[in-house]
Amino acid sequence: MKFSTIALVSIAFQSANVVAQNLRNKNADCRAYAQDIQFEDGHDEQKFACGRSDGTMIDIVGAGADELAKLTKAEKFKSGTMAIRNCQFKGDGKGPPKDCFLPRDIQTEEASTEDTDQRRLQTGAKTVLVVRVEALDASTTATEAQLSDSVFGTNGDTVNLATQYSACSYNQLRFQATAGYDRITNGVTTATIGQTVNGKSDSTIRNAVIDKLGDDFGVSASNLADYVMLCLPPGTSGGWIAYAYVNSYLSVYNN
Repeated sequence: MKFSTIALVSIAFQSANVVAQNLRNKNADCRAYAQDIQFEDGHDEQKFACGRSDGTMIDIVGAGADELAKLTKAEKFKSGTMAIRNCQFKGDGKGPPKDCFLPRDIQTEEASTEDTDQRRLQTGAKTVLVVRVEALDASTTATEAQLSDSVFGTNGDTVNLATQYSACSYNQLRFQATAGYDRITNGVTTATIGQTVNGKSDSTIRNAVIDKLGDDFGVSASNLADYVMLCLPPGTSGGWIAYAYVNSYLSVYNN
């Protein structure tokens, strides 16, 4: 299994655990992130999301999303550095919110820089967790062993994510399998969710998986590794290939 260019490019400039874990102002709802998405027809899009302390990324909708796009174009918004205080979360109460309605008048403050040092993780050895997913009606096609081989070369794949980033960075950025948890083998784990995938939005499945990781390991998904790669089962709507949240721990792949 090979991973798409857009998400891998974005992940190289992310920082670990930058989801809003320790915002100094406890009234802040979340931290705003840019989401770079690649689609099957070849076009790219940018959307925005609120990163919460449990690791979930809640899609931002409403006029506030348009304002964030304008700020981005004007180079006045830097992903992961803005705490949003007036995000209105919407959902059925049975899991993570479906989305976050943000009005045009965004109430913000600068987020703590303690966990948003975006240069800190551009070099050195960084841990990666790859997550395979089993749902009621579908599963990630690749096995745990195949995913580990593709990302870390554990079974002889010499052209893998780790070797390619090491080569491109002249060995300055080195990815290694996260360890220290019983449910993780060679940097890969499987999350089993109790819902169907076919026709569902990727955001619904993504956050269900993040929620399950929290249940399985007892910590936020953002604390399991410097980078977490979710490989969702095929069948979600939208014709997307992959996406990443800029300056975040998370990237997501369509199977």
